[in-house]
Amino acid sequence: MERPNAEIDPKGALPTFTETSSKELNDIHASFRNFVFLPSHLLKRQKNTIYKAKYKSMLESEPVYAEVGEEKIKLQHINQLTDKPNVRTSIARMLDLMGEFNEWNNLPAFLVGLHKAKSPLRGPTLERIARRANGAGRQDVVMNCIRMFGKTDFVLKDQAVVREVMLGAHMRAQQGSWEELPTRKALAQAEKVVELLENPAHSGGYKVEKHDPRAQPDIIGVVLELAAVRASSHLGGKDEDGKVLTYAERLWATWGNADLISETWYDANQKLSMWAPTWNGLKMAAKVLEPESSALGNINHSLRDLEQFLLLAKDMVVSNAPKKKSKQRGLEFYDAVSSQ
Repeated sequence: MERPNAEIDPKGALPTFTETSSKELNDIHASFRNFVFLPSHLLKRQKNTIYKAKYKSMLESEPVYAEVGEEKIKLQHINQLTDKPNVRTSIARMLDLMGEFNEWNNLPAFLVGLHKAKSPLRGPTLERIARRANGAGRQDVVMNCIRMFGKTDFVLKDQAVVREVMLGAHMRAQQGSWEELPTRKALAQAEKVVELLENPAHSGGYKVEKHDPRAQPDIIGVVLELAAVRASSHLGGKDEDGKVLTYAERLWATWGNADLISETWYDANQKLSMWAPTWNGLKMAAKVLEPESSALGNINHSLRDLEQFLLLAKDMVVSNAPKKKSKQRGLEFYDAVSSQ
């Protein structure tokens, strides 16, 4: 065989990662960089060299290099059955290890690497990432990944993913005590999601089906909540830009899709998280809109339906959920909204 010389990859540089406080997390980054991301940047003859067992001894005795971006990387044999890490389990472990605020900054580069390696993440994993980012106060990182969806594959096709991202906007304002700046940023985040949902790469399309994220009242309800809180607390109690009325009308237009049934405590707990922002939004909108507004009747109708359901859902969780030290997530959201 003709010995491969250093060759330049046309796809550009390998993802790089900032060192973290966790050796295990650093090792996961390095493993993916060496065994998953690097091969996706190699030419066919280079891949044959690293994958075929007959060239293993040659790579050990006669170094072969590949130029990737501005790096000159020594190639090594890769056993595709044992060396390549499992993406799903590795992501789960990474989320457990990213304990420091700045460690989330490595996420976009990691997803870019997976994209180039043709290993896009599925909806449940994207939802898990968004949920953990919300808990860490790193909604900004998730939004960055979504804006770069063409490079990260972080798309908004699944309702569950969109709900968690939108819930992150609610949490962003709530974590900022509903002050003007965090509320304004949270509203901008939610409105950006609404805008992106019109893109065909996400959920967009001319026809909006019943299960389309754009047609879910609880998703629209988050935007309504943020617009209503902003108007009530930071715009003198007036719907100056008309956003509260606009989102209230959109919500009512989709109210027929409202899923207000729970058969298990687990589902009830999820529904409490889903609907708490909308509950808050409806209450705030009712205070902001003019008394003669045609939307008030629809808001009050929706409020009656929703409050009845949330009370039943809360009782189901309290009565049936396993006892644990921390409060169920749905109850946390319910209690936070009910106290406002």
